[in-house]
Order: sequence, then C-alpha cells, then structure tokens
Amino acid sequence: MKLFFTFIFLSYGVLITAQKPEFSINNLVELTAIHTPKLGENLNKKGYKLFYNEVNFGDVNTFKKTLKDKISFKQIDKFDHNDTATIIFQTSFESEFNQLLAELSEAGFYFPQKQVLAQGLFPTYQKGSITVQPSTKILDDRLVYYFKVQRKLLPTAREIVFAEDLLQFSSHEYLVAVFGSQNVKKDLFYFSENEMNKCSVLFPNTSMQVIIVWKDEINNQGISFLVIGGQLKEASTNITYNDIQYNKWRSTNGVYAGMSLRQLIELNEKPVSFYGWETEQPGLLSKQNTGKINFNKVGIQLTCLDCNADKFYTSNGLISSSRILNDNRRTYVSTIVIIP
Repeated sequence: MKLFFTFIFLSYGVLITAQKPEFSINNLVELTAIHTPKLGENLNKKGYKLFYNEVNFGDVNTFKKTLKDKISFKQIDKFDHNDTATIIFQTSFESEFNQLLAELSEAGFYFPQKQVLAQGLFPTYQKGSITVQPSTKILDDRLVYYFKVQRKLLPTAREIVFAEDLLQFSSHEYLVAVFGSQNVKKDLFYFSENEMNKCSVLFPNTSMQVIIVWKDEINNQGISFLVIGGQLKEASTNITYNDIQYNKWRSTNGVYAGMSLRQLIELNEKPVSFYGWETEQPGLLSKQNTGKINFNKVGIQLTCLDCNADKFYTSNGLISSSRILNDNRRTYVSTIVIIP
C-alpha cells in the first residue's frame, strides 16, 4: 500500500513533503472576525490573492495561493451569513492538517471523546462561540484537507428577555459562553422510564430554570425544544432538581408557568381544551386549540390542585376549560414547551 501511494505522488512529478503550518488554529479563529478589505491585506502578506470566478458572489470571498510545484493546493474562503462568520481553510498538506488537529485540544476545544466515527470522518470541536469542523475530500483526484471555522455572534445575557430568545443558543457551549459554566449543567431528560435524551439545564434549581433538549446528542447541539417549569426527572447524575412551581421566564405570547387557567383563557381570548389526567398526556393543551396563542409553537401543560372528581380523570377525549372554571377548580400552567 505504501509503495502504491509513493507511485501516485511520483506520477505527478513530485513527492509531497511535510509543510510547516502557515496558520495556527487561533489564527484561523481570528480570521473569522476580520472583514474585507482588511482580510485581503492580511492574506496578501502570506501570498494569497483574491480569486474571482462565477461562484464568487455577495459576501463570499475566495483567496488562493499559487505554489511552486503547481500541484499542492491552498485556499481560504470567507463568508458571513446572518449571525455567523465562516472561514474554510483548504490544504493538500497532511502534515499541516495534523498540526492543526493537535492544536485544537491544546487550545481548549471540546469534542466528544467516546464518539465512534467512520474512517475519514472527524468530530466537531467547540469552544464558546467557535465551532471547528475538520474534514477531507477528493478534489480533482487529489486528497484535500479542510478546516471549517465558524464564529457565532451571541447576544449578551442582558439581551435575553423572552423564553424564545434562548433559541439562539443552539449548543451547550454557546450557553456556557454567555451564562457561565456554573449556570449550565449537562444531564438527561426522561420522556418515560425507558426513553431519554441528552439535555442542558440552565440555572438549575432556580426560578429561571430552563431545560434545553438536544437533537444532536453527541455534540449537544441543535435544539429539539425548551422546557420551562415542571420537574426534570431524576437522571443518572448526582444533581437534584426541584419542582419549580413558579418560573420567571415568559413566552413572547405572554404565557408563563404559574399562570392560572382563567388568565390563560383571557390571554388567548378563546376557551381551550386539554387532555384528562389519566391520559398519556395529562393536562396537555391540544394543538387544535385556536386563539391568540400559537399552540403549534408553544406546548402548555396544566396542573390542578383540586380536580379530584372522576370526571376530570377521564382517559377518553378532551376536557373543556369551561368545565373546569365552572366548577371553580384551582388549575394553573405548570410547564411550557417552546418549539423552534
């Protein structure tokens, strides 16, 4: 196999040797914060020139470096999209790629240690607002090494007002970057005794507690939904979470945990229906409800302090809010689920 690769390299007329890295991982991170033309000035000093072709458009800028052997390949792409700035560094030098890989851990980037990946795939590295994704691919019959570095512009804690504002923090590391590691804990969210999902808990055991359930459980990123109020079922950690009866977070529609059913109906300007307390979704408002509240974007679960009559423990169908209020039952919002 070694002889085969040696033959391939020699067939191009050159044996590619080790290359001293032009950039450290910190250099690539710094480039995400530089805008053109300043970026062009910095890269010109290293021999990179702005390259124009049909794929260059808008805020995408491609810089290429001409190398003497005409075979080796280096390129930097810089583009910005909404709140994210991206640098993609491409090189044909494996030694340069390996050096950057080694620097990631030294620079404090987090990656899932136990992640099992197929050959040629690499983990996602995260640190605060920075995400790095190494990769390789065949380009024009040659192996090219990639480093995709992204910087997300995160709001400050003071800019977060409503529960929906937390949807901007699409990874555990983003939460830590803004709120501090002491206020964000990793845990498991239990749907049932046998179903669970990785989550992060923001401000645990306080009136500001929020549970963020992740789509990507390996990298703790990609929000599935937020849970406000209620109780996080006990997991396999040593952390104990209290049942938060009142929570300070409010949805943009005005709903909050601790709100009475009567207040909820006034806010919605229409009656609502919910599942009985012996169903699989006890106290959960139906998505078919209409009114001022968009029930497809916010799930609401009720708790009743004195619904001890059999008629409220039905396992069939829905219960009308009018029925509860006519009996003067003490019912309130216990849990809110924010759906992206």
